[in-house]
Amino acid sequence: MELYHEVIMLKDIAALADVHVGVEIELRRRGIRAVDRTEDRVEKLRRCLEALDPSILVIVGDLKHNVPFASRIEFRGVPKLVDAALEIVDEVIVVKGNHDGLVEELLRNQRGVRVVGTRGILIDGFYFLHGHAEPDPELLSRSDLLVFGHEHPISDAVPGVSVKVLVELELDFEELTRGEVSGRGPGFVLPAFDDLVGGTEVTSDDRLLLAHRRGAVIDESYLPIPEAEPF
Repeated sequence: MELYHEVIMLKDIAALADVHVGVEIELRRRGIRAVDRTEDRVEKLRRCLEALDPSILVIVGDLKHNVPFASRIEFRGVPKLVDAALEIVDEVIVVKGNHDGLVEELLRNQRGVRVVGTRGILIDGFYFLHGHAEPDPELLSRSDLLVFGHEHPISDAVPGVSVKVLVELELDFEELTRGEVSGRGPGFVLPAFDDLVGGTEVTSDDRLLLAHRRGAVIDESYLPIPEAEPF
């Protein structure tokens, strides 16, 4: 495993989560002056992929932000981001998250892109799923490692400063699946790729991941993201 900013590298697969293209629209509704950050996202993604040189990019949910609609920023920004990735990787796989309604429509003219449902995808033993929905028991039973997004984990270990973290988990599959799958296994929760979205403090009692809500997390530890900007 290699970690570069918010992107994790597993064999020849790069994975990231929670890009939230179009979050600017929600911020504007709240009275926050937020400019379109599409170019910043594209440049950040390009830097990460050039450094890691993967064959496949998996976006582990919430490529876009607004539900149940898609904004102009999303119609323009989502294809542009994927195009930039496909200049470096052979394939982009988008796992649908809870914000990804209409994502197929945004990517309908894109080649080299595959959109999979909320139950995720298993590639070389790595099970990628956003984390808000039920896992697929059959895929889970064949997995060696789970990779989630959804939670936007941050740490407030330094008073007054929140930093993004990668969370490493030990999971109880029986609790996670309500008895459908037995055994234990490791997992990661990826930090949000985007810098405008909020985060969930890792010591909070109000965690978002289905595994946390079901008491399926046996143990966890946190790794601050190298060179991540405090926010």
